[in-house]
Amino acid sequence: MLRDLTTLERVRGCGRPLGHGYVTVKTIEYPDGSRSAGLGGLSTCGSVWACPCCSATIAARRQREVEQLLVRHTATGSSAALLTMTMRHHERQRLDALWDALSLAWSAATSGKRWKAERGGFGVTGYVRTVEVTHGEHGWHVHVHVLLLGDGMGDPLARTQLAAAMFARWRRALVRGGLDAPIAEKGGLDVRAVEAGTEGALADYLSKGVRAEVPDVIPDRRQARRAAVEVTRADLKTARRGNRTPWEILADVLTTGDADDLDLWREYEQASHGRRMQTWSRGLRGTYGLGAEDSDEDVAAEDRGGETIARLTAETYRAGTRTTPVFAALLLEAAETGGREGIDALLHTYGLPPSLPPPRQSH
Repeated sequence: MLRDLTTLERVRGCGRPLGHGYVTVKTIEYPDGSRSAGLGGLSTCGSVWACPCCSATIAARRQREVEQLLVRHTATGSSAALLTMTMRHHERQRLDALWDALSLAWSAATSGKRWKAERGGFGVTGYVRTVEVTHGEHGWHVHVHVLLLGDGMGDPLARTQLAAAMFARWRRALVRGGLDAPIAEKGGLDVRAVEAGTEGALADYLSKGVRAEVPDVIPDRRQARRAAVEVTRADLKTARRGNRTPWEILADVLTTGDADDLDLWREYEQASHGRRMQTWSRGLRGTYGLGAEDSDEDVAAEDRGGETIARLTAETYRAGTRTTPVFAALLLEAAETGGREGIDALLHTYGLPPSLPPPRQSH
């Protein structure tokens, strides 16, 4: 459905068969007998912002990486903090202008001699920054969530002082850019501990957009997963205080056809195009043995494994999508519940030829 209204050419082509080859259906079997299914032989756009399919794939990978980072970091006895910085805005401001201002403010907060001295003085070894966008009564709301890692982040005074210093530079840069000065005590700044040890619900906080009863804790492996969700899985979130995430705006466009919402979605597409959602500080991945970072495009296009159980010709797949816009979802569900027999039953329902078996493996 998004293909009919997107302004982005790559998104318009996402999910279509590659040439005249085959679309493969792959499944992974789990010990409890359940299956998960995926499709191969389809194009991907790699848009973490504007494609719901690629975004979910990319965000899931980023979540695993941040989870690994936190587990390895806290295993050494080191601590971390979760920092959020926001900016004031009003309904007449364009998203691209706000986003540009955020980029400049973040650069100001994390550059220069003072930042270098603070990293050493407060024991900061690195950070992971994620940008998040919502829209509400007062227009576009762009802000950052940051995981600050280091020995000093377990000290309440140290992390508070560091956050205040970063926010002061952030605030000055926004004012120089012509924006109203954000106020720390009125939602402009939030910092809290992310430490090994205690059970908590930090994951629910950011994954659901709720800002209530957030514990000063984190993780064993389960808690690391929850924290990783918070800073990576924008695709799982709902906004708060009457705001909407871009995915909620898109859903409203598709269900109501509201022209104002369509304008908002297209503004968001254009403003987000080419921007990074997540940024790691230099050298952090290598320090924790995570290797070079794959691009969003490479993550979206990677083969995620599984056993090929059936193939569809490109024309059969295209015919299915012409018959119903949710053909791909039905195909995956059929594969998960009925294997190849389930796939063929679905194809028969829509008057399509049966699937082909997987290619023989040469030995």
